[in-house]
Formats: sequence, structure tokens, C-alpha cells
Amino acid sequence: MELQRLRSVNDQQAKQIAELREVAFEVQEQVERIRTMDQQVRQLVGLEGQSELLGERVEQSALTDENNKKTVEALQDQEDRRKLFGLFPSRANYSRAEAASQAVNLEGTRTELNLDELKNSLRNLNNELLNEEENLHQLEGVVEERLRYLAAVPSTYPVRGRISSPFGERPSPFGGTSREFHSGIDIAADHGTTVRAASGGTIIFAGWKAGMGRVIDIQHGHGYVSSYNHLSAINVTVGQKVERGDAIGRVGSSGRSTGPHLHFEIYKNGRLQDPQKYLVH
Repeated sequence: MELQRLRSVNDQQAKQIAELREVAFEVQEQVERIRTMDQQVRQLVGLEGQSELLGERVEQSALTDENNKKTVEALQDQEDRRKLFGLFPSRANYSRAEAASQAVNLEGTRTELNLDELKNSLRNLNNELLNEEENLHQLEGVVEERLRYLAAVPSTYPVRGRISSPFGERPSPFGGTSREFHSGIDIAADHGTTVRAASGGTIIFAGWKAGMGRVIDIQHGHGYVSSYNHLSAINVTVGQKVERGDAIGRVGSSGRSTGPHLHFEIYKNGRLQDPQKYLVH
């Protein structure tokens, strides 16, 4: 009876080991999926490397993998002994029952050790998952902020056409030998061509400026402002919200101009920028 009880206990413990082992592997796979998702999100928004929290757990994860390996080896060793159970030869110093009982007790001891190892492994993996979840929550905030920044950058061409004059020093377009600083880029286009917002934002100026003629200025956020000059028509008003690509005016030659074109400027925190470094075809 005692032998049967011990066998039953051993079988139950072995079953628990198998179940815990399966759960441990599933949890480890989940960790790997989280790690992969973390890397994919970072690559998507241009963030390099793994998170600090993730990096700190690489060594721990490796140790956990080693523990799992040892556990599998122990399980295999136990399984080999289980196959031999009941086949021990009679010995002069041991009865068959005594030998079997000792074998079961040995298995029970090893089983308890394996259960403890697996419980520790699962506990470590669970902690790792919690840390990764927190890490991804933090990353989500970073991604959202990065996406808001990218949405603010005036990167869409306001009008299709040839860049007839780049940003920076240039000869005066009005002739002579003098040179001047060109505060934006000139995009050649037919009179009346639709001008579109380079990014979403709020109209902060819509009117006439000396030398620039009809002008629209848009504040995009994150320190960005775009300016559309020499327009023939203005289709927006101050305070109006616009989205990237919305029609805001038309190409013209108002102000000090040599012909129809759009003079386009970008400011970042009040400083002029080269628009060609931001615009994407």
C-alpha cells in the first residue's frame, strides 16, 4: 500500500513538472515576442538599440535558459530511472520492496527539486514579463511623442515644381553684381497653382508683408513655423486649423518678385532653416 501511495505521489509530481515545464516554455516564448515587438517599434520610429530595462535582463534571461536546460536534463534523468522502476534485481541486503521504496523516495526528492527550479524559473519569467510590459508602456509614450513631432515637421512640398533658387547666399535676382541671403527656397510654378500646407497647424498670419506680398504663416508645433510668400490668393484666415496637404492659397508674383513662384520658408524655434533638409518628395 505504501509503495502504491508513493508511486501515486510521484506520478502526480511528475505530471506537475511536465505542466510547469510547458508553462515555463510558453512564458519564455512570450518574453521573446515582447522583445521582438520592442525592437520593431524602436526601428519603426528611428530609436536605436534595446531599452535599458530590456538590456538589464539579458543576462538574467540567459541564466533562466540555462536553468530550463538543466531542468530538462533532470527530467530526462528522472524519466530514465522511471523506466527502470520495478526492474531492480534482488539484492542480499535489500528486499524488492525496500529497493523500490528507496527509488521512489529518490525520485520524490529530485521531483521536489525540479518543482522548485521550475517555480523559480516561472517566477523570474513572470517578473521579466512585468518589466517588459512596463517598458513597452514607457516606449508607447516615447512613440506617441515622436509621432507628434513627426506630424509637426513641415515636410510635404507645398507645391510641385522646380526649385529655381535654393536657400542661402545667391546673386541678386534683380541683376547687378550684388549678392543677398535667400531666406527660403523658390519653387517655380504657374500662376494660380494651388499651394498646400506642408504640415498640419494653425494659421498665425494671413495678409500682406512688405516685399513678400501676400503671405501665409502656419504654426505647426514643436517650434516649427512655415511661411508661404508671393501668393496671388489667400484661402485661409488667422486662427484657422489646417491639415497637411490642405489647400491654403495660390501661386502668384505679389510683392517684390520677378515672376510667378512660391517663396517657401521654414523656421525652427525662430531660426531660419533650409527647407530642402525637411521636404520629402
